[in-house]
Amino acid sequence: MKRLIITTCLLVSSILANAQPLNQRLQSAMEKKRANNSLDVARMFKNDAKKSGEDLVNLLAIYASDSSEYIRYYTCDMYMLIANYGKGRDVNLTVEALSKMLSDSSTMVSNNAAQLLSQVKLTYFTDKAKENAISGLSVALRNPKNITEAQLKLCGYLQLKSFIPQLQTIGDDRKNSKMLRWAAYLAMARMGDEIAVSEVLHQVKRAGMNDDVVYSLLPGLVYTKQKVIFDYLVEQLNSDEKNCTSSNPDSDMEMVCGYRIMEMLAPEIKKFPLKALPSGDIDTKDYPQALETARKWFASHPDYEILTEQF
Repeated sequence: MKRLIITTCLLVSSILANAQPLNQRLQSAMEKKRANNSLDVARMFKNDAKKSGEDLVNLLAIYASDSSEYIRYYTCDMYMLIANYGKGRDVNLTVEALSKMLSDSSTMVSNNAAQLLSQVKLTYFTDKAKENAISGLSVALRNPKNITEAQLKLCGYLQLKSFIPQLQTIGDDRKNSKMLRWAAYLAMARMGDEIAVSEVLHQVKRAGMNDDVVYSLLPGLVYTKQKVIFDYLVEQLNSDEKNCTSSNPDSDMEMVCGYRIMEMLAPEIKKFPLKALPSGDIDTKDYPQALETARKWFASHPDYEILTEQF
């Protein structure tokens, strides 16, 4: 009986909370967030993101320019909630608003915006969203000391080819970290820059194929979406050399690297016969057979199509 009373009280509280106007609920939630930065209030607005996305986008505008960078950072997360659960125009407006955050004076905020935008399919980027992105990323590129890998890769994802000279400068400056320089070259390769594609491929071939390369460099190769680079990955998928080890931490068994490559390629190829699960694993009970299926499929589909509408 006591449990029933508690459940009923919680249900009533939830109904009363949702009965409040959206602007009041948002204001209350963001004030709670301001008082406790570890508090996650976004989940409270999941239904609003589905049904009133545009209204929520408009109400979030005031928090996008808040004096607290933590509130602005979280506003990006709130925008992403709408991008995940909203539909059509609501998502377009959200991406436009989120792309404005790339111009934020805080690297923490602008980098969060870049990381979140990389999760949005290109079809949701309107001309205005791309203009906002160009404006924000151009500011970041003028101050390369604070630019991030996510911002560089977003340039490549959005095909902002006018930025290639700045990316080249960042990639060739040995004062920059190796990871930042690598990200610059990957971004240029994503835009089809032949010199960058050649350099990326050269560096990976020189490194050889092993666990470190598979986990640290191959995700970048997949990001480029370049056929010549994917062809190299397919070549390695067909190799029977046991240069990798099991993903099981309790096993040091040597194995072919093709299994991991197969997992990375599966969600990137149109009409690929194998499905990747959210975990990254292939949806199969027989991995050796799955690898054989992948090898045969690529052999009979040399003109396979790479999916480019995703990061």
